Amino acid sequence: MADAVTAAQRSRRGLDDAVITAKLGKIESTWETPQVDPLVKEILSSPTSQALRHHREAGPRILKILVADETGATVAATDKPLHYVQPNEPYWQAVYAEGRGGIYVSGIRYDDQTKANYLEIGAPVLEEGTRRFIGAVNALVDVTGLVSRFQREAIGRTARIMLVQDDGTLISPLNLDPSLRLKADESGDPTSLCR
Repeated sequence: MADAVTAAQRSRRGLDDAVITAKLGKIESTWETPQVDPLVKEILSSPTSQALRHHREAGPRILKILVADETGATVAATDKPLHYVQPNEPYWQAVYAEGRGGIYVSGIRYDDQTKANYLEIGAPVLEEGTRRFIGAVNALVDVTGLVSRFQREAIGRTARIMLVQDDGTLISPLNLDPSLRLKADESGDPTSLCR
């Protein structure tokens, strides 16, 4: 991963920050058009992207992996990301951590398309020797198997276990569709659900 990030840094060496920002903005603004198909193909066919796909094949719980350089530009990925530039993504600020690098773990999320519960995990890519932030890696990890265990767990004959996020959203509602994003009743009665 560090090699892909370092190569991206070399390609911008000597460029003014304003020029880099303008270039990244132009790519981001055309990211959903065929105009960037050659760049997407270059990113997805890189040796680092191939290695990321190999890791995904070896660990099927890994849904997607993305590597970005210190500017937030995508340099490698298993799949075309929604955005080319990452700093506006929720994980970025935690991973960038004002240049120090930090770890990000999201709450459990539910994807309607794949019907999967997943976590988003981000970590910094640090320069060897200096430990300076040079990029970030971000992965989506399927935790459906773990969540489904809680949906089946019983305590005795009548009690059930449910996973509930801090905001009250039920992660594993008993025999209900997780896409409903139901909330546990604030009264503390776990059998009472409300929207």
